[in-house]
Amino acid sequence: MKRILFLPALGFAHVTRSLVLAKEMAKEFEVRIALSNSFLSLAEELRIDTRLVDLPLVDYEKFSRGEPVFDTEEKVEQFVVTYGTVMDEFKPDCVVSSMPMVARIPIRARRIPHVTLFNACNHPQFRMSDELTEEQERERIKRASQILGRFNAVARRMHAPEERSLRMIFTADLNILPDLPSLFPIRALSPSFSYMGPVTWHGADKPLDPTVVIDAKKPLVYMAMGSSDNREHMRVVAERLRGSQFQVVITTGGVMEAREMKSYERPGFFVRDFLPGDKVIALSYQTIVICHGGIGTVYQALENKARGIIIIPAHRQHRRIGNRLAEIGLGRLVTDSELPGVVEMVNQLLALSDHPAPIDIGTDLQTYTGAPLGKKLISEFIHQT
Repeated sequence: MKRILFLPALGFAHVTRSLVLAKEMAKEFEVRIALSNSFLSLAEELRIDTRLVDLPLVDYEKFSRGEPVFDTEEKVEQFVVTYGTVMDEFKPDCVVSSMPMVARIPIRARRIPHVTLFNACNHPQFRMSDELTEEQERERIKRASQILGRFNAVARRMHAPEERSLRMIFTADLNILPDLPSLFPIRALSPSFSYMGPVTWHGADKPLDPTVVIDAKKPLVYMAMGSSDNREHMRVVAERLRGSQFQVVITTGGVMEAREMKSYERPGFFVRDFLPGDKVIALSYQTIVICHGGIGTVYQALENKARGIIIIPAHRQHRRIGNRLAEIGLGRLVTDSELPGVVEMVNQLLALSDHPAPIDIGTDLQTYTGAPLGKKLISEFIHQT
């Protein structure tokens, strides 16, 4: 039986979509996933073979400021050595990464066939109105050169090929887009790129907290800020929604503990640490989702027919996603100064027709089936290598 090793970047969205795909692949292959202790419980829910790695989580606060996550050669080498050890233990026939970066070095040093999950909004041919100014572009090129230098210095020591550009660090032999082509269209897709559709987290289908009681016929606002780490955003929105007529569910996740937000609760207003987002969104026929723009939450909203999405971005990728949703009439991108008007924003989105978007999300979701299509693409790739 062929072996597949999953090496996701250590952030919630990257880990969860890798776990869902790994669960699907385990029907045909021997599968293992490398995770830090923070995510072991998620793998246990799905009963996936896990290798614990002593590596730090992705610093999204640093990333949101435009600073490199791997700012020293020593940090790059720490990840390279750890992932190399995992590969040597498991001896995979294929590695599937999500945001590969440092994993690319030990993979190429061992000449292992490589697949990665690549967000379509990061593809160079997906263009939006938020492109960088000349000065910002110069700074981006300078920073990219510095990062590439660190990676290539480590690659030389590990007897791996050097990369010609930073973009190569983020790509693989096969690049699978966990996106919908109608939502994030790319004009000229090369043969090494394929859409598979979104892979969203459902966990082990645990029942929803029975104390969260929602009237399906009344509007619901669901807020989940993922890994954005912005407590002030949550408090401002909670304060405004507490005085509204809406039903509200807020999950604090890793931003803060739910008990810190308990003072905002009222009848129909619930604050919890974690809840399955897909189940919460489906509680009402008129759900508005508020999030930082993480693609996992966005697709949960679309799959469960949310009436609209309000995005408070943590970094540039989130702004690109928010701009695209606003462009097609499915959401709104907001700034910090606009947050006090969140109740009016919810009312505006609810006033739109049921299907305001000029693209058919539902048809795309039927064609690009996510994990099942991903399994097919990876299986074909393995059998061809």
